[in-house]
Amino acid sequence: MRAAPAQTLKDSVVSVCEKHDDISSSVSEAGVLSGDASTSIILPKDQLSVLTPVVGPTLDLHITRIAVTPPKPGEVVVRIAWTGLCGSDPSFCVGPQPGFASHNHIAGHEGIGHVVASHDRSLLNKPVAARYLTYSCQECEYCLRGLPESCPRQLAFPKDLNGTFQHYITVPQHSVIQLPDYVFARDSRINPGVYAAALCSGSAALKALRAAQLRPQAVTVVFGIAGSIGHLVGLMAKHIYGARVIGVDVESKARDRMVKDGGVCDRFLPAPGNPEQEKAFQQSILKLCEDLRGHKNVLIGADSAIICANRASGYNNLTSYVCDGAAIIIVG
Repeated sequence: MRAAPAQTLKDSVVSVCEKHDDISSSVSEAGVLSGDASTSIILPKDQLSVLTPVVGPTLDLHITRIAVTPPKPGEVVVRIAWTGLCGSDPSFCVGPQPGFASHNHIAGHEGIGHVVASHDRSLLNKPVAARYLTYSCQECEYCLRGLPESCPRQLAFPKDLNGTFQHYITVPQHSVIQLPDYVFARDSRINPGVYAAALCSGSAALKALRAAQLRPQAVTVVFGIAGSIGHLVGLMAKHIYGARVIGVDVESKARDRMVKDGGVCDRFLPAPGNPEQEKAFQQSILKLCEDLRGHKNVLIGADSAIICANRASGYNNLTSYVCDGAAIIIVG
């Protein structure tokens, strides 16, 4: 295998994905592998991938041609139309981390596309997604408690299976989930690439909101509101659940467009920069909760706090910001 010159991760992902704007090309290649030549697909022999030849302490990505693997019974080949770039992907490419490949590692876990080869005709042309958690046992204590991401028998992209930074993935059919047909509808005004975010950040945000059991008009404080997951938590809380959102992040994030125009939160508070500011910060949150409820409620503090921050300071004094019986949800 000969590697192309290394490029940045962003440049590499764009190079791999840019040929997939025409979704029809994914569908038109579909076929079935069988002994009957008239119904057999002709897969390309090789494809482009974003690959780490030897996983080490520094990021070392290469655009590389690798083989396309025909599916065995029980497997499918998915042509990736769009793939997201998660903040976790760079960390997956260094190490190697326990359980991850040490050679020829391919990251990516937010991919959508179509099944283009399978021994099962019923799967052909189906729009599918490859998300991070592809399998959990549904039997262990973690799964029964609604925490499949902690299942000791889990399988995941790109840890146990090569990820979506390639044109084609050959994977067990149970490792992809079927998508609604409208995701790739030609008359849709929504770019299909948007749905890739639902497979990781979006699902994490939605699970956090479900755990918080938000009600319309409830007040929630979202720490890390300007991050990718925090943005989505704020958007869903405001526009789907009808909640009132107080967004918290470092002061420089107040200039973020969606924070500034109120798209993700009703009020924004800069996080305290030192312990001396924490008492005033607490009082500001309690006052904002009172204002957002219209001064007609006996509750003191927020109905929930959802922490999406990547700084340890985002976890200080959480119980002082919420009312009795509130939910504190830690994401990530």
